[in-house]
Parts: sequence; C-alpha cells; structure tokens
Amino acid sequence: VLACGSNGSSGDDDDMPTPDAPTEEGTWTPLITKGWQPAPGGEKTSDLQIDTTDRELVIGGLRPLSPLGTHHTLLFRGASGANAIYASGVGTGELRFPPGKAMKIPKGQLIGLQLHIFNQTDQMLSGTSGIEMMEVDPADVTEEVDMFLPGPQDLQLAPNAETTASGSCTVK
Repeated sequence: VLACGSNGSSGDDDDMPTPDAPTEEGTWTPLITKGWQPAPGGEKTSDLQIDTTDRELVIGGLRPLSPLGTHHTLLFRGASGANAIYASGVGTGELRFPPGKAMKIPKGQLIGLQLHIFNQTDQMLSGTSGIEMMEVDPADVTEEVDMFLPGPQDLQLAPNAETTASGSCTVK
C-alpha cells in the first residue's frame, strides 16, 4: 500500500492533534517523538530519534505531530532510514487504514524518526515533533498492510541542469 493524506490544516497550532485526542475508533498516542529548540534563523535538516518497540504494535492509523517549525517527518524501520514507511510534510493529515486492515510492527523492532526543523522567526522556538498512532484490536485485523516510499535511493541531480531519471520496481 502506498498512501498519503491531507486534512487541509491551516498549519496553526490550534489545528494540531493532541496525543490523547479521542477519535471515532480509538485514541491517538505517540509512536515516536523528539523535542527540539533551534535558535532564531536556525535549522536542523536531519534530526534523528531511534527507539525500540517494547511490544507488538497493531496500527490502524498514523498522523504527524508537527507544530510550527516542523518542515517534514520521516518514519522508518531500522536505524539507517533506508526502510521508510511513512512521511509527512507541512499540512499532512491523518492516515487511517480501512476497517480490518492494520500495519504491524513487532516487539523489539528499531524504529526511527528523521525530522527537518527550521525556525524562521527572530525568537527562540521549541517543540516536540513525531508520529502518532491509533492502535486497533488485533482480533479485528483480517489483512496486514505495509507501506513503502518508492523511488531511487541514489538519486543525484546536477545543479542548474535539466535531469531525467527513471526506475522500476515490482510490487507483489
């Protein structure tokens, strides 16, 4: 499954989800987060957080936790960032799987969060960005989904030049 979503958020802090905001199917809780505090005009282009899951996770939805200062988030399996399973940019909303479908992350799995944070103000800015999940009852799951972000991992573009790149993959 390759998926993306948007809720049309204005980007104001009032539109941001809170970790315990109830939803129709469940409760959103943090999957992985990282605090930050760039100086005025500062930027962190690859701020990483690596965690290990303490139990099997059966996930029916994902959404970014992205206050002002968050440009994008990337969730991946492992420690290198090569196995991306979810990404969000400014304005990305929640992604819910259809009933009976869920993504499973096993106990003991390394998961990583890569953040691009920037402060375009003249004041100190601090926050916590990350990915929230909505867990579902494993007994309700009839099919497991997985996500990947396709594309060449070694893509290089020459500056100030028109470049064409192509690739292929087999999805089963």
